[in-house]
Amino acid sequence: MEKHSMRHLLWTALFLLYCSCGCLAAVVQQLPQKGESALQAYTVATTAESDDKNGEEWKPIRIAVYTKLVEDIMEYCERKKKQDNVFYNDLEEKFEQFGDHCEEENANVMTPQKKDILFKEVLPKAIKLHADRLSVKVKQEEEDLKITNIIDQDYCVDFKIPEEHKTHGIPDVDFMIYVSLSTNSIGRWICSRGGENRPTSALIKFVPEYIEATRQYIRLTAHEIAHGLGFDHKVMETLVMIEPRENDLLSTGGSSSAKKFYMNSSETLEILKKHYNCKKNELKGFYLENEPNERAPPHCERRIAKDELMSAYSDTLGVTGMYYTKLTLAVFHSMPFYSANFNMAEPMSWGKDLNVSYLRVKRIQQRLTIPLCFAKMMTRIPYSALLTVLPLVCA
Repeated sequence: MEKHSMRHLLWTALFLLYCSCGCLAAVVQQLPQKGESALQAYTVATTAESDDKNGEEWKPIRIAVYTKLVEDIMEYCERKKKQDNVFYNDLEEKFEQFGDHCEEENANVMTPQKKDILFKEVLPKAIKLHADRLSVKVKQEEEDLKITNIIDQDYCVDFKIPEEHKTHGIPDVDFMIYVSLSTNSIGRWICSRGGENRPTSALIKFVPEYIEATRQYIRLTAHEIAHGLGFDHKVMETLVMIEPRENDLLSTGGSSSAKKFYMNSSETLEILKKHYNCKKNELKGFYLENEPNERAPPHCERRIAKDELMSAYSDTLGVTGMYYTKLTLAVFHSMPFYSANFNMAEPMSWGKDLNVSYLRVKRIQQRLTIPLCFAKMMTRIPYSALLTVLPLVCA
């Protein structure tokens, strides 16, 4: 691979972590030698458990970030500001769509400070959340990651993935994030898949106005990366992990008339039973929000898992706890190409040990009908009330 592309692959930093379970997890940074590109390899060494997905062939996922487009946009803005027509005219056609990021009075101008926050703080920490918890199967004779079979023919094609990524491949990488900019809302698209249909790259567009080194934004970024890794309707449908359900629960997100789905994997069901203390076989699946489309990928139903990393959150719905719980880990572990480290799961108090046998609400306002597992009856509850017991899919 050419050096100018290699230097734009961003890796996360060195740290040493001691898990709450007592296992030692060391993150090892392989420093570049003299004359090599500034790639920082990111690996995690953990104690294997007695599981068929914890053999020596399973290695912590290595995620890299391609930053060159953002740097090129900033170069274009600088040339435009200086009215350097020689270079500016050459770049005009390619970067005209990013003109709003050049205007200093525009809230979405991409500054060097915001670039550093995104690439040196936000993305490394968001990537670390996944690299600590997910492993992929690595062949003995490892091949470089080639970004082929582009499945998104709109956004990913327009991004113009470097040809050397398609032909020569990218060494020491399992998943590539291509970074672009947007002026309205953050978006993500899976660009390519590899063996067993595992996603191998994704495009994520960031809104400069909202880039900040906060826990909330780092978790939001990890949320979007998770969609790229496979928390995606098409991926889960291909793996027969989801199935349609009757629209018997008005979602807190999306349209009430939209088609709904639930996850039916055994791993997810087992985690649900333990979390909500459902001792019998009442559970049929795990509700998902949103009819699948490019702007509304699947999310955990908010009433069932409000504080989950993969719950839906927005300006209107508010911010959740954004915890990387066993529920999200179970979703990834259900996929043949991921092994999840459940020892790294974060606890979630929302709905813990509540077996949906009754409801408690703070006030009665707008009403809607929701089925209950244990009562086997239709109970009317307020839409806007805070639910302390959660509706699950009943058998």
